[in-house]
Amino acid sequence: EAADVAVVPSVWPEPFGIVGIEALAAGRPVVATAAGGILDWMTDGKTGLLVKPGDHQALAEALQALLDDPARRERMGQAGRAVVAERFSADQHVAALMGAYRRAGETWAAGS
Repeated sequence: EAADVAVVPSVWPEPFGIVGIEALAAGRPVVATAAGGILDWMTDGKTGLLVKPGDHQALAEALQALLDDPARRERMGQAGRAVVAERFSADQHVAALMGAYRRAGETWAAGS
């Protein structure tokens, strides 16, 4: 059962927290601390549960809540997989990267 939930217990602001995205892509809900880039991809109550950084009791309670509720884990896992497909697919990544290159080129050309 424990493998059905990912935990990202960062005590400092993560720049992004890729391990959480990988867990969501695998259909696993995430229990994570509400810090840094995690807040960019995590939706509390939808794709997992957020807790205050350093609050070990809240972390344990959130993890136990998901371990005790297989249906909730399944719903959150499906929601997480959908978020990754919509926001973090390879196509989305390439499109964002190409857009950044285009904007950089336009900025450089305007300065010449």
